[in-house]
Amino acid sequence: MAIAAAASVNQHVVVTLMPAGKISAPAAVTLTNTSSFGSYSGTVQLQYNARTSPGTTGGINIQAASDFSPPGGPAVARGALTYNCGAATLGSACTGVQTLSLSAAAPVLSLPAAACTGGGGQCSSTDPNTVSLAFFLDDDPVLPTGGYRAQITFIYSNP
Repeated sequence: MAIAAAASVNQHVVVTLMPAGKISAPAAVTLTNTSSFGSYSGTVQLQYNARTSPGTTGGINIQAASDFSPPGGPAVARGALTYNCGAATLGSACTGVQTLSLSAAAPVLSLPAAACTGGGGQCSSTDPNTVSLAFFLDDDPVLPTGGYRAQITFIYSNP
């Protein structure tokens, strides 16, 4: 006599999706000048993916991580580097001229609660999302010629 047996068991899969963000930017932006003693300028396109909590807004900020080096040239600490934001594909980009600081983060982008990248519905259909930043550095004729470099940091937050 042959006995056939079969058994099954159900299992639940549980996951808690957390707020998350990912930022991508070119390694460097070169500021160039097209006129004598006019501002140096350059544009960077920031790419980001985001998922904010249902009851909490999020955003992207920027802060100078170092002053320009070598010393003696332009100085972030003296407000030499400014920027403004272009349109964002998700969220609201900064408005007006912003000044980079070594001590405090400045706004780039505000994200609403329950925002997300890709997928449609409540989410942006764009993946990744983008916002452009135009950087400006006044050409002070007192400064010595030469190459200078400063480091900036983009910070995603969703408290």
